[in-house]
Amino acid sequence: MNQITHEDFGFFQRELLQVDFITFNLTKLSNLQISQLATYFQNLGFNCYLKKAETSQSRQECSNKNHFQNQFELDIILKVPYQKEIMQIQFPGLSANQFYKLIKQKSIQWEKLTKFDIVLSRFDLVYERSHKLTDKISTKEFLNSSYIQFQDLHPYKNLASERNRKGLLLKIGNRKGRRHYRIYTGHKKNSLRFEAEMKGDLIKDFHDLLVASTFEQQDFESRLSYQFFKYSFQLFSISNQTSHIDWLMERIRPFQSKNTLHIQDSIIHSHYLNQMDFKLMKEKQHLITLLKLLVFVRGLNYTPGQLTSKFRKYNFPLRKFLKFINKKRKLKTILYATYKC
Repeated sequence: MNQITHEDFGFFQRELLQVDFITFNLTKLSNLQISQLATYFQNLGFNCYLKKAETSQSRQECSNKNHFQNQFELDIILKVPYQKEIMQIQFPGLSANQFYKLIKQKSIQWEKLTKFDIVLSRFDLVYERSHKLTDKISTKEFLNSSYIQFQDLHPYKNLASERNRKGLLLKIGNRKGRRHYRIYTGHKKNSLRFEAEMKGDLIKDFHDLLVASTFEQQDFESRLSYQFFKYSFQLFSISNQTSHIDWLMERIRPFQSKNTLHIQDSIIHSHYLNQMDFKLMKEKQHLITLLKLLVFVRGLNYTPGQLTSKFRKYNFPLRKFLKFINKKRKLKTILYATYKC
């Protein structure tokens, strides 16, 4: 059977995805070089600010000799943790979207940037789902129930549920990892934003595609769209909450006749069960426990090995699995997981 690849996805506009954050790493610059860089971006329509660190609450505006009143902005981060020779340029929100538009319009003079060894280090995509009159639960209820379910379904992912000045926020994954996912209330009334933050080795390989700016071939956008939907599906494929992820399931449904989204971690591999004699499995509960074990280990790290065939070795405290299977689950969650075998 054919597998789903990036070729099954298209431009961000077609996939209703928006660019929401862009970060570049670059070598440490002198004050003069920072001033030159700031002048270049100011001419492009971005006010430039200096921050000692990403987490700093205060920032200082770069010298603005032309007194531009620009609509967009960027931050130059002077210190990056554990990387003494690196600085960062960060485009947040609408400014990231605008900078990306300039890239697509071939308005960026990359030679002015690449001389500082600039490298793409983070790229965020977001899907914003508007409230529907047919929604059976509110956005607040969806976020709360997702947080509770994810504690069961993804016990080894860092989860956090917060409220900030903009509303509710659910964080999934380690900020230092290759992927970080956020779900939060959007700008529109009762809308929800599903945001995938991709960085590190995952995004570094996309730098050359971005600089080449060959968007008519859609390679850059289709590959990142694929990554976005792939990780979104990993998180929600076994959730029993469907009211606010209809957009995701509708996008994936046409591929049901294909194999997988290359989402090996989200599938229960059951081919080896053909070697078992189910007549020896007298208790149905034993089979159910086995299926639960397969669901449980999907989110764990493993060590590959090979004897007569390839296998994966998992190490985990037994008490965590016992806690996992003793949680009450709705029947349709288990049935859906079983269907995906």
